[in-house]
Order: sequence, then structure tokens, then C-alpha cells
Amino acid sequence: MTLERVPPITLESKESIEHIYDFFEQRGPVSVLTKAVYPLLAVILSPTRSFELGAEERLSDHLQNGGKIFMALKHGHELDPVQVAGATFRGPLRQMREGSDIMAKPGLFMNQRFAQLLTFLGAYAGIRGKDFDYEKFNAPTDELLRSELQTYAARRAIELGTIRLNRDNHQGIFFEGERTQEEVTIRRVKRGIGEILTDADNPEKFLLVCAAVDYTLGLCDATVAFSYPQQIPAKAEEIKQLAATDTRRCVEAAAWLSASRRPNPKGQVMNRLLSRFLPEEYVYPNRET
Repeated sequence: MTLERVPPITLESKESIEHIYDFFEQRGPVSVLTKAVYPLLAVILSPTRSFELGAEERLSDHLQNGGKIFMALKHGHELDPVQVAGATFRGPLRQMREGSDIMAKPGLFMNQRFAQLLTFLGAYAGIRGKDFDYEKFNAPTDELLRSELQTYAARRAIELGTIRLNRDNHQGIFFEGERTQEEVTIRRVKRGIGEILTDADNPEKFLLVCAAVDYTLGLCDATVAFSYPQQIPAKAEEIKQLAATDTRRCVEAAAWLSASRRPNPKGQVMNRLLSRFLPEEYVYPNRET
């Protein structure tokens, strides 16, 4: 395991975008590291898991027979990925810690050391249209060129997602394309989730599982709800609709469980500790004011 430098995210030309995608096309998760990090996240964050009826049994059968998981996630907080990772440490999803890819926003790869860690954990950059609005990525100011590069980057992101999916790793994607704090609202589903799966060599090997995180009880006592695993539909539009419907149920289930269960004492101690250093709205993002 070598600490190879992650190339800087620059969006000034097709060549610079291609350089980024070429790098991530040749990388993948390092199982030795993921097996160590997932348990650590579970201990620190203490997320509570919830599965729809029959989901755990179907997941166990599917994974024991060599199947893989494609996870669609609602993105309401920047710690959603690590909460979900912590929640998969035990139970039928624990196999995901052996090798899972996840498409992440380019801004997370700005710090070199953090970018290297994310790459080892299976993250890869997926360039969004809105990333061309940030000066830090050196996007062109010419509107025609910018539009051309946005289309090119989006198409290559889908291609890269499919390439990594074809390696038979588990994969996760934030299908709304950006974080949104609305509890039940699912924004317009981006087309990438459907096209990545329909372009794959063996989509029948995957089951679609949706997930959502609720932070009513704080960052270190979050609730993660998982949907019942579904066969991948044949058409991209059907995949998008299924992801939106199942994720909406997960959002509602996570909120209900947070409101009805007892707080985790260890998690609440960690929340109080974090509140000394972080804003209250960050530690308790779902709390009503």
C-alpha cells in the first residue's frame, strides 16, 4: 500500500478532467484499511440500524451466494457516508467493509492526505455541473466551453461508475447530486444512478438497497434506516423512481425510530463532548429550533 499522490482537481480542459478520471479508474478500496476503519466508525459514532421487514434475511442469502449491493443514499449531512459505514459493521451488510466504492464530490479531495485516505477507502471523484461554479477548480469562464466540459465530465463520471461497478465491488451513490436538509423531500433524482446500472455488464448480480440517516439524537447517536433489497429494474427511469420511492420510506423510518427509541447513553456523552467544540446545529442537525 503506497501513498500515491492524488492529482489536483482542475476543470480547465478535457485533458485535466480526463487525468482525474484516469487516476480513479485505476484505483479501488484497500480491504486491509476498510476492515480497520469501519469498526472504528461504529465505536465512535454508535449509529442505530433499522431494516425493513425481511431485508436482513434477503441480504444474507444474496451476499452468501456471491451477490453485491448497490446502495442509493439520501445526503443530508456531510457525515452520512461514515454513519452508513459504521452501521454496516455488524449484520448482513458487514461484507461491504471488504470492498465498497462510493462516488464523492471533488471538494473532498482538495486536501492531499485526506484524498489519499478516501481513495484507499474506495471513494472516487464524480464531477458535478455545480463544481464548475467554484473558482478553486479553475473552471473556464467562457460559457460555451464551460457547458461543453460540464457535459463531458458528467458523461465520464457515469462511465467511471460503470467501470468500477464491473469490478464486482459493492457501490454507493448519493443520487440527488447534492446535500439537502429536507427531511422527507427527495430532490430530482440525477440520471447517473440509472445509467451506471443499465450500462453495467452484470446488473443482475446487484440488489438495490436505499438508506437514509436521521440525526435527531445527535451525530453520535444517529439512526440509519435501510430499505428492502430490490432487483435492479431494466430501465434507467425505473431505477430512478425505485430509488426515490424506497429512500423516502427510509427517511420516514429513520425519523420515526429516532423519535421512539431510547437515546444511547454512550452516544449522548459523545454528543455533549462535541457540543463544546462544534456548533449545536452541527451536532444536532435535525433538532427543531
